Amino acid sequence: MNNAERLDSPGERKRALDFGCGLGRVTRAMSRYFDECIGFDISETMIAKAKELNAGCPQCKFVSATGDKLDLFPSDHFDLIYSNIVLQHLPSVQLIEDKIEEFLRILKPAGLAVFQLLSFVPLRYRIQPTRRMYGLLRALGLRHDLLYNRLGLTPIRSNFLPEKRVVQLVANLNGKCLAIERSVIRETSVRSATYMVTK
Repeated sequence: MNNAERLDSPGERKRALDFGCGLGRVTRAMSRYFDECIGFDISETMIAKAKELNAGCPQCKFVSATGDKLDLFPSDHFDLIYSNIVLQHLPSVQLIEDKIEEFLRILKPAGLAVFQLLSFVPLRYRIQPTRRMYGLLRALGLRHDLLYNRLGLTPIRSNFLPEKRVVQLVANLNGKCLAIERSVIRETSVRSATYMVTK
């Protein structure tokens, strides 16, 4: 919200979307600034728990849906869209681009979309051996808790989009990057970018 103040965006504070909301902690925090906050997650289990944990927050609503599009939301609907550590775990680069396109569709003119995404992953980490080993051992019948908790293997995928590609995609969708915050995980050289976008 400090960045929003600095960028003088969004123009209004009526409706916000927390994309990939999990248990709804950020959704609840956003409700101090917006009249209505929608938490969205593909996990129905997470949404059920978010509803339970935030039952006393009438500005917060939680929805779940699968599919590539955000069809349950009309165009030009949200003043703010927020997503952190979510897009990079989608199964393909195409799906990431589809979600960014949907963000721009459902964002109001003069609204603000803030989304984080890995911008570079060194080749040695792109192979993702722990994910591949997890998949192989699960296929052989080993339990998730053994693989995840005891062996440190994970099914989580990580994808990335170069910064130039994201900026060009936003421009192609008639959007504009107002600011980009960059960070690097030093021990791995993995780079991340948080984009602040309007239209």
